[in-house]
Amino acid sequence: MRISIILLFLTAIGCGFFKKNKQNTNVSDINVVQNDSNTPLGYKTLQSFKGDTLSYIKENFLNNKRSYIGKDVNYLIGNLEVPVHHYLPHLLTEVDTVSGMTLLFYSDVQREVRGKNKVDPLVLVLKWKDSMPFDSIGTITRKNKLAWTDNEKKYIGKQIIKDISLVKYN
Repeated sequence: MRISIILLFLTAIGCGFFKKNKQNTNVSDINVVQNDSNTPLGYKTLQSFKGDTLSYIKENFLNNKRSYIGKDVNYLIGNLEVPVHHYLPHLLTEVDTVSGMTLLFYSDVQREVRGKNKVDPLVLVLKWKDSMPFDSIGTITRKNKLAWTDNEKKYIGKQIIKDISLVKYN
């Protein structure tokens, strides 16, 4: 099963490599959400990006990643207006631990089609502050087939975010 998870992860990143985004979005008619305790300051709604999910993710979660670093994964996912299709844990095979996760917003077929059409497949990468043993999440990942469910929220969702990046698509 570990080999399958590693292969899934490698497939997800096969279209590029991780990069930190430094691009700023300049959109004149962006709606900024009024700040409350659950929404980071300066958060812009998906609607304000007129269907451009990539710009929405880059602006709110990469350019504004300081709002999420030091907070748990559930906080970030709770602010997403885009549903997470599934996630992939980052397995460090030499020490049998998980150091982070990849959030995928499209199915495997949709990502393949987007790649063939030269459209960014939108793969968000979260690195955690502390690793956790693979055995502790292996049962959950097999049971829920990498879908983000209440079980994941209770256990994996408590992991603290150390860094956020995006898989670079060429």
